[in-house]
Amino acid sequence: MDTLLKAKVMIEERLAELEPAVNEYLILVEKQEIIEAAFKEIERLKKKLAEVQRPPATKTNVNKWARALDPDEIVRAADLAAEFDQSRVWAERNLRRMVEEKIMEKWGRGQFRLVPDRAGEAKLHVVTA
Repeated sequence: MDTLLKAKVMIEERLAELEPAVNEYLILVEKQEIIEAAFKEIERLKKKLAEVQRPPATKTNVNKWARALDPDEIVRAADLAAEFDQSRVWAERNLRRMVEEKIMEKWGRGQFRLVPDRAGEAKLHVVTA
């Protein structure tokens, strides 16, 4: 019984000695969780920023933008300028360049559309009354 009491006292003394270390460990674990959560949030925000950022206004990106348009979509210089956050004059120059390169074609006053694929056959159905 005496040894049991001595062991209990030794364990309690050792726990009292280790209590600051255990508390410090718990604090460090909480700090680590906060840091890991912050890193995850930073990565999430980086991905969101990459989605929101506009592509640089290079010839390649402008051509990709034009080729990604629907065949029947009509655009103006203001649409191109807004897409790349550039001036309207810049957009008009690029649209004229794309007309010369046969990527876009003029379609009305100040309007442009993607050059349609004119290869193949078309059938005309005439309905008479």
